[in-house]
Amino acid sequence: MQHIHTDNLLFIDIETVSEKASFNHLTEEWQQLWTEKTQRILPEDVAPQQFYEQRAGVMAEFSKVVCISIGYFRYEGATMQLRIKSFYDAEEKITAKFNCYPKPNGNTK
Repeated sequence: MQHIHTDNLLFIDIETVSEKASFNHLTEEWQQLWTEKTQRILPEDVAPQQFYEQRAGVMAEFSKVVCISIGYFRYEGATMQLRIKSFYDAEEKITAKFNCYPKPNGNTK
């Protein structure tokens, strides 16, 4: 990384939260899926319900995107500045802004 210029870097941060506020808000089917998915990594003294509160926000199937931030460095004269732009909205609207695949009508926007 010593040979990479700082102004050639792009930083992306994606913030997620659990899809539902608590384990009890999941349907029975999703509670079962959570229990099956986490059984191998569940600490011995922690119930699946507690573990949901701790980890659901970072497990793709049980989380949603709430904010995407992009940052980069740029020179303003001799001074380097960090520029950051954050996008936040309903998950569908946020992720749609970053979708680069063509839509059915051939549009990419």
